[in-house]
Amino acid sequence: MKKITMIFGVVAMVLFAACEKQDIEPATKTISLNASMAQVAADTKTVFGEDGKSIEWVSGDQILVLDKNGLKGTLTAMGAGKTTTIEGEVPKEFNTSEPYYAFYPADKFGDVTLGDYIMLTIPLTQDNINGIVNGANPSYAKVEGAGMVSFKNICSIVKMTVKAKAGFTALNTIALRH
Repeated sequence: MKKITMIFGVVAMVLFAACEKQDIEPATKTISLNASMAQVAADTKTVFGEDGKSIEWVSGDQILVLDKNGLKGTLTAMGAGKTTTIEGEVPKEFNTSEPYYAFYPADKFGDVTLGDYIMLTIPLTQDNINGIVNGANPSYAKVEGAGMVSFKNICSIVKMTVKAKAGFTALNTIALRH
């Protein structure tokens, strides 16, 4: 009987030791930035907005962040307006102590890479939905320390109206040449 009691005692101690709570380090960390879109001259055709000079964030906008080691994360605009807070999860090894880059909209920059220069692919076609060209205003920001991060346009947006004569049914191509 003593052997059985002793065996149960040893088993209980092993099980108790196995249940000991371990500290597990999370695989991600949260980063938060204050963001704006850079203001531009009134005669440019690169931005949308009621004032003709700015683009406003929409709550839920997705921003891709990329550090010098190639680690990526997606941040989300927490509010709407000319400035907003963007935050989200990045790998815990993501380097925020050195400059890193942010790209908007995130879904257009999945294959962006850093080296001596930033290489990215901008889609050749853009969808026009209710007068807004989805993804045609790709922007970037270099993030250095705390404070406001100002996103700048990577390329231009051209908006034009084509008036058709009677009997005109389709416009297939528009070519802009310099």
